[in-house]
Amino acid sequence: MKKQIYKTISKSFDYEIDKIKGSRFIAYAIPIKDEDDFKLELNKIRKKYHDARHHCYAYIIGDNDNANFKYSDDGEPSKTAGLPIYNVLKGSGLRDILVVVIRYFGGTKLGTGGLVKAYTLGAQAVLEYLDIVEIEIKTSIKVKFSYDLTKQIYHLMSNYDAKAENEEYGNDVLFTINMNIAFIDDFKAELIEKTDGKAVII
Repeated sequence: MKKQIYKTISKSFDYEIDKIKGSRFIAYAIPIKDEDDFKLELNKIRKKYHDARHHCYAYIIGDNDNANFKYSDDGEPSKTAGLPIYNVLKGSGLRDILVVVIRYFGGTKLGTGGLVKAYTLGAQAVLEYLDIVEIEIKTSIKVKFSYDLTKQIYHLMSNYDAKAENEEYGNDVLFTINMNIAFIDDFKAELIEKTDGKAVII
């Protein structure tokens, strides 16, 4: 079975597209892990470009099936900035990423179509230059078993490229086992079968 992964970026990158009717558009792509990261990075950009008219953004956090997202037009007409940025992000397949497109107004209105095109272009441009990395989607389970099964459990773990995050030794052995989420159901089934149900998932 193929491992489940998601793609993200290893570091931040910024890119300024050519002016559009006098307006400057500067796009940033930033790796983030959670809402706190998002707030911190957005505040940094707002401070750095405090004199800009708009700081429009979109982010996607989480793995492929459990992703959270948010976007903002930041004063631009509804759905002309944040949503186009989000659509580019969504189409890229990237996760744990924030894209902010800063606009310095150039004195000429672009219209809704022009804005959508400009913010889409900004997001697309910055994504072209990113260092993309693959992250495994993993999960953990706790397995309790008797000492005589230890060698067998280690062997089974090696078959699934699983690692023991924590090992506790008392009257029985308790392992917290981490592995790719794609393998978890097969691992559980084989664990029960190979130990005749003596290893217990808790």
